[in-house]
Amino acid sequence: PADPAEVQYGRIPNPVVHLALNQLRKLAKAMRKRHGAPDRIHIELGRDLNKSAEEREAIDIQIASNRKNNIAWVKCLMAKRGRPSRSNLRAMKLHFLQGGKCLYSGATITIDDIVTGEAEVDHILPYEDTMDDSLANLALCKRNMNGIKKKRTPFEAFSGGAAERDYAQILKDVEGSRKNILPRFEEDALEKFKRDGGIPSRFLSDTRYIAKIARNYLSYLLKPVEGKDKQWREVVCVSGQLTAKMRHEWGLTDVIKTIMIEEGRLDPALFDQSDDADKEADRRAKIGKIRWDHRHHLLDAIVVGCITRRDVQLINTLLGRDKLREIPDLASVSSLPWGDNFRSKVLEFLRFKGPLGEKTQPVTRVTLKPEHETMDRLHAETNYGIICGVPGKPGQYVATSYQELKKPRSGDLRQKMVLPDSVLAAIDAAIADGSIGDHSWGGNSPEQALRELKKSRQILINTFDVALENQSTHDADGKIVGQSIRIEKACDSVCMETGQRRFRQFEIKSLVSVKGPLFEGARPIRMVALSANDRLVYWQTKDDVPQEKVEIVSTFDANNPEFSETWEREGGTLIFRARQGDILELLEDIEDPIAARKLYCLGSISGEGGRLDIELKPIDESRPAIEVRKTLGGIRIQSVGKFSKMRPRLVVLDVDGRVSWLSKNRN
Repeated sequence: PADPAEVQYGRIPNPVVHLALNQLRKLAKAMRKRHGAPDRIHIELGRDLNKSAEEREAIDIQIASNRKNNIAWVKCLMAKRGRPSRSNLRAMKLHFLQGGKCLYSGATITIDDIVTGEAEVDHILPYEDTMDDSLANLALCKRNMNGIKKKRTPFEAFSGGAAERDYAQILKDVEGSRKNILPRFEEDALEKFKRDGGIPSRFLSDTRYIAKIARNYLSYLLKPVEGKDKQWREVVCVSGQLTAKMRHEWGLTDVIKTIMIEEGRLDPALFDQSDDADKEADRRAKIGKIRWDHRHHLLDAIVVGCITRRDVQLINTLLGRDKLREIPDLASVSSLPWGDNFRSKVLEFLRFKGPLGEKTQPVTRVTLKPEHETMDRLHAETNYGIICGVPGKPGQYVATSYQELKKPRSGDLRQKMVLPDSVLAAIDAAIADGSIGDHSWGGNSPEQALRELKKSRQILINTFDVALENQSTHDADGKIVGQSIRIEKACDSVCMETGQRRFRQFEIKSLVSVKGPLFEGARPIRMVALSANDRLVYWQTKDDVPQEKVEIVSTFDANNPEFSETWEREGGTLIFRARQGDILELLEDIEDPIAARKLYCLGSISGEGGRLDIELKPIDESRPAIEVRKTLGGIRIQSVGKFSKMRPRLVVLDVDGRVSWLSKNRN
């Protein structure tokens, strides 16, 4: 008892897991306080929750690689007059993993074999015994080998020398191509699966360490069950695999897609398959980039909450009859709390929002945990050269950075070649007041240097324009050549003609010095642009007629221990500080002081020198702020005056979505 808590109960080193469990604890306590002790709790934990940042990054990279491969396989299948169906794409992936060989016979498998059905996808351990449809339990094989294997394990089918195959050679081939599935070829592979709990364990429970901790903690929140031991509690940790399976079986897979189409956020034509390989590949690439509504998490919660132990037992029974290859008759499943209109009820529940400010509150609302850590990048990576400071604007400089011609980046390359009027005006002003010499640009004759710069830059632009004009818009097959390809070829032509590999882009930037001059009067060694903002500070001056002002604090300044906000230095009054993800209450109509007020989520913060540029979206919206502004309900505020007229107030919500604090209204 005298030992520290970490010694008594153990320690969780993964910070992501630690944070998730803390949030779970806060939410569970809040819900119990509001509604009382629950009778039963169902929970599903994220599959990658216990993984490190490096592991999650590797998963993201693998997903991107899979998506790219899928696009290539779509084109390959359609070129062979095959359908780019889910089953065929899965066969293509197995073909890739197995090096184009049959996993059982070692014979070569071609793309034509997949298209014609001469090659089939087999469950290594029988599906009816495992209900395992994951890639780790699948093999691509010749049709005749699948017929020999039937619904048996590989050891049962081939260890006796069936099809004149040496089982040791099969194991050697598997180890060479897909070593991770080798245990499924062992003699007792199916027995091991059953010893590990079989289907109920695989699909009902998530048995990882974090799930055990969550289940143990949540069990103490439940009511004791009459007739059961006082230590018995019904907390069900459902696996993500069962959630996905039941979401499909209950006809809910496309619910979020349906809602997004209804809201005008998705084009329904995007889901119409094309007969043209290039168009179909492009269509699938666009689908892969869709940012699905956050309500898909709520949909999963509905599915998880509806899964009971009895349902899983019924699923286990149906497996022997191979029923779950088809959608089951839901009417025969008496424990499920719905009828034929379950899908429509889920759609209605997820659609309903309800007008804010009225007594009828939204049935569903998406809120995000605000990020209040000052841990973003302090500054951008690019180092800038300084031409001169902008007269009358402290902290702003005419800056230069190199742009490559050999490997042009995205964006309008030609526009970057142009010398902006604001840059030329700032240089002229610096020459006029003598400050141009502070950074030694142009030597003894900055006027001459400016004239030569204009002349050389115009030559570069003219050369690029001619090279781009000479690039063909169609290739030898008559297909349109993309603009990015034409620009890249034009840049190659400019490099060949002028020998110039890069040019300097001139722009006005707000910069800070992260490595100062070596001696007094010298130029700073390293100047960089600030890359992120930490918070918006809304404050009031100390004048006889107080004025509302806004300060945008960068992450760089927020991490500087000597930094103080303007209201502190000038003796003003702080109204509130707001960070990305915080909730603001704003007046809907600035011309009507008694108009209704609406809650918004702060999406992005930018601005400097007293200027303001922020994006907001309604609190019940799950879409990105910029997307909402382009469609429904989102707003962009670009002036302090307008922001002040909207009478902003900061709203702090507790963990279960209730208002716990509201800033004072200073207007």
